[in-house]
Amino acid sequence: MLYAGRFFTGIGVGTFSGVGPLYNAELSAPELRGFLVSFYQFATILGIMLSFWIGYGSNYIGGTGEGQSNLAWRLPSIIQAYLRKLPVEHELIRVELKEIKAECLFEKHAFEKRASSLLREKQNVWMREIAQYFNIVRTKNNFKRVATAWLVMFFQQWSGIDAIIYYTSNVFISLGLTGGTTALLVTGVTGVVFFVCTLPAMAIIDKVGRKPMLIVGSVVMLISMVLAGVIVAKFRHDWTEHVAAGWVAVAFIWVYVGAFGATWGPGASIGASSNWVNNFAVAFFVPPMFEAWAWGTYVFFAAFLAAGIVWVWICVPETKGATLEEMDRIFKSHSAAEDEAMLAEAQRDVGLTQMLEDDAINAVEHKSKSGKNTNQVEKV
Repeated sequence: MLYAGRFFTGIGVGTFSGVGPLYNAELSAPELRGFLVSFYQFATILGIMLSFWIGYGSNYIGGTGEGQSNLAWRLPSIIQAYLRKLPVEHELIRVELKEIKAECLFEKHAFEKRASSLLREKQNVWMREIAQYFNIVRTKNNFKRVATAWLVMFFQQWSGIDAIIYYTSNVFISLGLTGGTTALLVTGVTGVVFFVCTLPAMAIIDKVGRKPMLIVGSVVMLISMVLAGVIVAKFRHDWTEHVAAGWVAVAFIWVYVGAFGATWGPGASIGASSNWVNNFAVAFFVPPMFEAWAWGTYVFFAAFLAAGIVWVWICVPETKGATLEEMDRIFKSHSAAEDEAMLAEAQRDVGLTQMLEDDAINAVEHKSKSGKNTNQVEKV
């Protein structure tokens, strides 16, 4: 049952992790896009931090020994619920429905225009999806965008962040912290560091830009990983005599996590797929790596951070202050204007444009009437 629950939860989380940031990016103004997309990261880190402390607190249910209650591990799984409360007839839901219809119509027109004659003849969902994936690598400009999205997630995962997040308590125990409860407490502090360091990133990302933050964050994480690896290499066989060294290593882990939260953290089907494929690889290979390589694991992730710095410096375009329509200019492409015209046509066809215009007119009339009533009251 646990594996089944994790499976279905994974489907939901995997889908939302791709669609959520993408939707935020599409609806935001260029000067706020970094803030809104990083707000998704903020919510994620808030959840991680809370999960660490819930795990620490529930560890005491029934004691920490053999008499520990089953609720100690069941409670964290129980605290998960979300309900959408807007009624179906709500105006926002009606607008959203028309937006979805317009998007579907737009995709249909785009498919008919760009797909081969063979794919156009086979009108089914699977063939349309195949055509969409073929289209994103059909031109050099599209391939560059896809490669950038994929590699951002690749270097993010192989920076080692999920190795630290997934196995935090194990990592801290390996650094000489005795007792599972102490390791859980330090894990909780890690969540707080992660959460707090995400906040300033949300405030400055649209002013500083993406590339500088990625590069600076990678440098800080690289230094932290190397120094933690050096400490583990030197003292791992005798932590009891070098307790201070163990805590210094823990401090560098906190610096590393904080740097990630402030830079790489706030970074959709292809990008999300890279995230989860590499996420799985990290989760699968890291435990035996810590067992066999010990300090070498830190150096391994440091090497990927170094490669990531070079790649970001050379290949990643800066998108600070650019609208989604201006991405064509940044990637030296010319398809956005054509797509924008097709989307506008689809919005007119499903009645979304007229609906929004009517709502705007009604809002102006309502404001005008309210103003007149206010003036009459003042005269009285």
